[in-house]
Amino acid sequence: MNRTSLIAVVSLVCATTVPSAAQGVLHGALSGSTLVRIDTATLTGTTVGPMGFSSVGGLTFGNDGTLFGISTSSTDTVIRVDRNTGAGTAVGPVGVGVNFSTGFANDPMTDSLVSTTSQGVGYSSMLVVLSKQTGGVVRTIGDTRASAIVGLDFDALGQLWGVDGDGSKEELVRIDVNTAALTRVGPQGLAQYSGIGCFCVGPSGTFWAVNRSTSGPELIQIDANTGAPTSRGVITGLGNAVMTGLTSESTLTGSGPARPGTTISFVLNAPNQPGRSYQLGSSLGNGPIPIDSRRLGLSVDSLLIASTGGTLPSVFAGYAGVLSARGRGGAALHLPPLPALVGLTIYNAFVTLDAQAPSGVGLVSNTWPFMVRS
Repeated sequence: MNRTSLIAVVSLVCATTVPSAAQGVLHGALSGSTLVRIDTATLTGTTVGPMGFSSVGGLTFGNDGTLFGISTSSTDTVIRVDRNTGAGTAVGPVGVGVNFSTGFANDPMTDSLVSTTSQGVGYSSMLVVLSKQTGGVVRTIGDTRASAIVGLDFDALGQLWGVDGDGSKEELVRIDVNTAALTRVGPQGLAQYSGIGCFCVGPSGTFWAVNRSTSGPELIQIDANTGAPTSRGVITGLGNAVMTGLTSESTLTGSGPARPGTTISFVLNAPNQPGRSYQLGSSLGNGPIPIDSRRLGLSVDSLLIASTGGTLPSVFAGYAGVLSARGRGGAALHLPPLPALVGLTIYNAFVTLDAQAPSGVGLVSNTWPFMVRS
């Protein structure tokens, strides 16, 4: 994608087409004890393996791709989960009460675990930050005053969302991660699905939940603007068990010392987009840029134009290319040795191009930010 085609994508701000549910793979906790994968395109569930812990009420991926869970059995414990086998390893006890009905998510802006505990006015309403090293509470943010948060996740822009799954509520909520203030989106909009046990934001920004129905776990898509649900059907291959945790892996991660004169290495991971052309971009803000009803977490500024123009490959390496047969790609940002860069936050995200997809954009990645340090 050159500068001209980038501008064409940005111009989609005027588009009114609402996309169909974006395809992707989700990871879930079945019956609180078994790791499973869910293909949202085919509604097929695949068992990965037992986690070795009971009552796992939440799953989330860290920025480095580590899968974490929270077990709410006799000792409420943060665990690491092997995505290939399902095997869980204890990180450590939370130290306060966590109900099986809980929210658990990774903040992409700070790479920290956020969860809900039972110390608030609701069954699962107190918002806290947990340590990835010990599992314990690092900081108490505040009481959301929800009835029972059954799922939490962050969107690509760092906004925290959840589902208040109490029988009298059943609604999408938006939460301020700094204050725990809660805003209800479409009050009681999910009332027809009283068995929702988990929630996550998918790889392309689609909001997903799984409802326990008489026919088996039912995949629900939720409109972020109205809170209105749409059933996508029963997930096959998983029997009639309840889904208690749900998450999706970040499609963009990065690593590096983030100092002037050093390199940030990016990993692009889009298993459902094999062989697709991609364009990575960097900017000094997180926008967003609307692409139909999706949002690209970048701002239209001079850095975005430079990073997508293809004229500075010595700085923006591999920013445009083709994903592998496994949907993987790599790129690098070579930071110039300029002290003036220190203190800047640089936001990074990518899209894949697909002529058959809504607006010609197959996937809109999460936003991966970093701050340049001295």
